[in-house]
Amino acid sequence: MKFLIDMPLSPGLADWLRQQSHDAVHALEIGLDRASDEVILKRAQGEQRVAITAVWTTPGSWLWHKLMSLA
Repeated sequence: MKFLIDMPLSPGLADWLRQQSHDAVHALEIGLDRASDEVILKRAQGEQRVAITAVWTTPGSWLWHKLMSLA
């Protein structure tokens, strides 16, 4: 599988996933360490990756609206 690991998760998670034969990148490795949720998710979608994040979304945020549109 293909993964994009978001901040603030450890780059070690991407390392571990690669050790398990997955195609994984961390936001820090690709210059997205300060990117918005929208940029991260669009990049993951464009590369057909699963985005893994520890960010809890709040009502009204871009991510919240995006998730609600998928429901």
